[in-house]
Amino acid sequence: MITAQTNLNNFKFDYSISDIANKIFSNIVKKNIIINEDKFQEILHTLTIFKDKKFNRCWIAEYLPYWNDILKQHITNIKSKKIKFLQIGVFEGMSLLYLAKIIFADYDLDITVIDDFSTEQYFNTEETFDTNLNDFKIRKIKKDSHTALIDLINKNETFDFIYCCGSRKPFVVYVDFALLTKVINDNSYILLDDYQYFSSYEGDINPDLVKNIFIQSFKRYSKNIPVGQQNLLIFRKIEIDKYTIKEKQPDCVNRTTNNKEYEKYKEKYKFIKNNTN
Repeated sequence: MITAQTNLNNFKFDYSISDIANKIFSNIVKKNIIINEDKFQEILHTLTIFKDKKFNRCWIAEYLPYWNDILKQHITNIKSKKIKFLQIGVFEGMSLLYLAKIIFADYDLDITVIDDFSTEQYFNTEETFDTNLNDFKIRKIKKDSHTALIDLINKNETFDFIYCCGSRKPFVVYVDFALLTKVINDNSYILLDDYQYFSSYEGDINPDLVKNIFIQSFKRYSKNIPVGQQNLLIFRKIEIDKYTIKEKQPDCVNRTTNNKEYEKYKEKYKFIKNNTN
């Protein structure tokens, strides 16, 4: 097993991606992620996809052990080999590149991304993203997530796999999650990023509260699979519940009319009901 006493030099990996390898190793040790040396070597081997790419931050360092185990295992249950893929929040494209080339290597991805690239402009994030993902045909929607999702909803678009890793502002997370339920189909997968550490603003509620409410609210319609600090939700089609309306005597009708208003309303209701459809 990988521990603090493990020597990274005992493993084979390309020196050009040593910063990424060190980041993954340190996260495994720091967070006590259980992984054996063979599996760790396998992950190091996949890092060659990052050679000659430019990244300023290694966001996915703690995710890879779980992606290569739990996530990859469940992805194999997707029957269709052509997948409509949506990612909200891409930064410099590190996670998308890994998902597309490693986790979904056996699938044909139709990729849509949503990001307004308004954060950390000093990294030239959008330009870096375009360069890192130049091997892929990607529909890039450069808008805030709410506007972009509403546009997709209005076009009746749905997606088979959605990776939601956008804003940590609780109100943004709240609305994102609500809108996502309108772009899923039967058996859609949604991977929810880790929101529990902090909000984008001091004094905000913990965004993880929003995530937990969302997961609990849709537990009738989804299967929840922990993927490290992330959650994979496998949805079935959400149908609006149908309630049977039972006639009840009114409790606020003007009694001086001897319930004539109620009888009039009831006859009108029966007429509308009988002449609908």
